[in-house]
Amino acid sequence: MRPLAEGVPAAAALRQAQQRLAGLTASARRAVLAAEGLPPALISRELARLRQACATLSNRRYILSHPYYWAGFVLIGSGVSG
Repeated sequence: MRPLAEGVPAAAALRQAQQRLAGLTASARRAVLAAEGLPPALISRELARLRQACATLSNRRYILSHPYYWAGFVLIGSGVSG
């Protein structure tokens, strides 16, 4: 899904991207990395690193739920083209 291409306002599309990343489970993250063509060994190392980094989270199922991983996405400009 490409919200901006579908006419979703930029601020709403940004929020959707943040929420989608924050809600990724380890298995979904594995699928994203595999789709990007990363080798299985590298994917396993990356997921292990993320699990270790997120060990203190109350909900460890969502390994990217901490704002550290998604808060860096920002909207610059009005989001209006033309």
